[in-house]
Amino acid sequence: MKNLRSLGVTLSCIVLFFQLLVTTSSHWYYITYVFNFNIGLWRICGINMGEYPFCFNSVWYPEIMDVIRAFLVLAVVFSCLAVFSGVSSFFCKKVPTFLLSSAVCSFLSGVFAIIGMAVFTYHIPKVIKDMLPESMYGEDAQHFINRMSQRQYETQYGPRRPSFVMGSHSYYWAFYISWLTVPALCIAGAFNLIAFITEKKKKDDGSVPKI
Repeated sequence: MKNLRSLGVTLSCIVLFFQLLVTTSSHWYYITYVFNFNIGLWRICGINMGEYPFCFNSVWYPEIMDVIRAFLVLAVVFSCLAVFSGVSSFFCKKVPTFLLSSAVCSFLSGVFAIIGMAVFTYHIPKVIKDMLPESMYGEDAQHFINRMSQRQYETQYGPRRPSFVMGSHSYYWAFYISWLTVPALCIAGAFNLIAFITEKKKKDDGSVPKI
């Protein structure tokens, strides 16, 4: 039982670390459109074609982003409670209570995370596609770059021509890690739930008077 509890708490701590990492990251989505943008939940960072880095808080974020933030922040809050309850089970006498609390918080964190991720997965690519002019996608954009003289290009964008396809956009690494935290939360919750059932049964058996 202690091994399951240790696995559950350890996994909860690892998941919480990655949740905090991706929630604060600006690498959820990328856009290559004159500038190379990395979009996060709170701000946008990027490097222009002259390789000059920049970051800013965007004012164009759609209202749906507030919903995504709310669910993912709630996921982090309940993940913190899961870790706190799991660690407390090692130091308090009410082991079953803290194990059950940790399991429930892990499952709730997973529910909030999957809702936030589902909304992000469905809405954000559509918002980005609608925002970018169709004329700057793929071959049209590359043709536009090739038509410019070297001097014109260097004057506007810097000394280096882009090595990426203009107008492309897709999910980035923080998005995929955030999705991976969902099954990890369920596994952590299952470990703690099994540990709770085992501990409860052990406690109930010990409380039965011997005849």
